[in-house]
Amino acid sequence: MGQKILILNILKNLRKQLKVILSITFLSIGVVWFLLYFVLVPEYKATSQILVEQEESSVPSAVADSQLASQVPGINETYSATIRSPQVLGEVIKELGLKVSVKQLHERIIVSEAADSQVLNITVSSADKELAIQIANSVAVNFKKKIPEMMQVEKVSVIPITSDQLPTSPFEENMVFSLGVAGAFGFIIGTLVAFILEMLNTLFKTGRQDSQTTAAKLQTVFK
Repeated sequence: MGQKILILNILKNLRKQLKVILSITFLSIGVVWFLLYFVLVPEYKATSQILVEQEESSVPSAVADSQLASQVPGINETYSATIRSPQVLGEVIKELGLKVSVKQLHERIIVSEAADSQVLNITVSSADKELAIQIANSVAVNFKKKIPEMMQVEKVSVIPITSDQLPTSPFEENMVFSLGVAGAFGFIIGTLVAFILEMLNTLFKTGRQDSQTTAAKLQTVFK
């Protein structure tokens, strides 16, 4: 019975430890927010596209198709190398004012072929969503400008990407959920810590009162 009363008193006095509970709750949310924004940095991938249209040949269509099929892999490899060339990437760095080297920018860019088409995908990775879009579009535009100087090329069309086309990062999608879980976890831990502190405080007071009562009884006996 005495233990039940003790626990009830502790629960009633938890309000005194409200600052401890709230402090631990907000600390937990702050730590998770810091990790998501500054440690576990999300990576965005923006993809712009270029459409390379082949010139019509005077040879019969059947022959032209077979020749084009055999040449496309080599042509696309050449385009890929041109897209990531210092001439193109140097212009991108200058245009956007990037503080990276051509080599560093080269490593962020992947060029791939769209299936069964003459479209090339230019994919750029960056921790900044808008910057990834700007770089991808700038690479495509500068490739279109530079390619006539470097090769006898056919018509090139740019298909830019916009911010609403870029999927959100998993970190953005789960941010509210993660912070909610962190807050709930912090609240539980804070409540447990407050309960332990209040229990120790109550036990200390109870022990002190018992000691004073015992001392008073002893004084009464020896009088």
